[in-house]
Amino acid sequence: MAEYFFGEISGQPVGTSYARRRTLADAGVHQVLQQGIAGNRHVGCASIVISGGYETDEDYGHEIFYTGAGGQDRETKAQVEDQSLDKNDNAALVRSQETGLPVRVVRGKASDSVYAPDVDYRYDGLYKVVHHYENYPDDGFRRWMFHLVQLAPAEAAPYTPAENLSANSRAFDELGLGSEPRRPATTPPTEPSRVDPFYDKPVELILPPGKTDPGTKTVISQRVIRDTKVTAMVKAMYANICQVCGVRIEVRAGGYSEGAHIRPLGRPHHGPDTMNNILCLCPNHHAAFDKGGLYLDDSLTAYTADGSVLGTLSLHDDHDIDLNNVRYHRNHHRQGINEQT
Repeated sequence: MAEYFFGEISGQPVGTSYARRRTLADAGVHQVLQQGIAGNRHVGCASIVISGGYETDEDYGHEIFYTGAGGQDRETKAQVEDQSLDKNDNAALVRSQETGLPVRVVRGKASDSVYAPDVDYRYDGLYKVVHHYENYPDDGFRRWMFHLVQLAPAEAAPYTPAENLSANSRAFDELGLGSEPRRPATTPPTEPSRVDPFYDKPVELILPPGKTDPGTKTVISQRVIRDTKVTAMVKAMYANICQVCGVRIEVRAGGYSEGAHIRPLGRPHHGPDTMNNILCLCPNHHAAFDKGGLYLDDSLTAYTADGSVLGTLSLHDDHDIDLNNVRYHRNHHRQGINEQT
């Protein structure tokens, strides 16, 4: 079994370029010659290479949605079967999510990402796996997706050799790479940090005295702006009665319900904040719907995760549900019912 090292390699700072995969392997940055994932199910993933291998990859600089391995025809590179978490490479990324150990990210010129190098391969810093989920593109074959986020400076520090620090800072200043504080406002708008979603204005939270120690805390906040008027309209349409179970929760202010987006907002789902993508649900069924414990078929019949029928969704005459979003939700959680037309 190969010995994998987690963290930065001494003398191989962020921004270092490599002519070939062999050069990467010899430097210890990515220890395998062909696979995009270096590691195993026992210890986790030490590094990945983003090099245009899968069309479902999404690269936003400090945030990456990386496609797992497997299922491709070796000759055509077309997807011909589902990916599996039993595959050692994918299991390695799941293990890294569990352990929190850092993953070295290498970008190759073959990637269509705006963050890809112009030539060869480049080591771009340490990331962590924060989530994994299923994705079903138009061909219907399952891909396992892994959401990676760049380590913050404090997180990266224990895994960064001292001799790499000055070069890492230069890589950030010149290329926008690595785990560093947000660039100053004078950065030209064409540089990566100005379009990178992680370079947003931090939100300052004032902690109230009496509950915690007074003071301030600065965090990076990434939110999808929801139109609360749209959600409020859907809940008012149903008088806060759950469309699944017919329950209306009574609180001092009146009825209570929650607006559930069928196709979730934000990356990687990119669902719309429109009435045809929102359901009025009680808190229990909202949580079940979001976690895949509840799904709908095209006739808007509700099922539990084990396939038991809950009943037909209550539907207001003026509430048109977009079945494309229903299918997306169902495919995302991959429930075993036939796709309807």
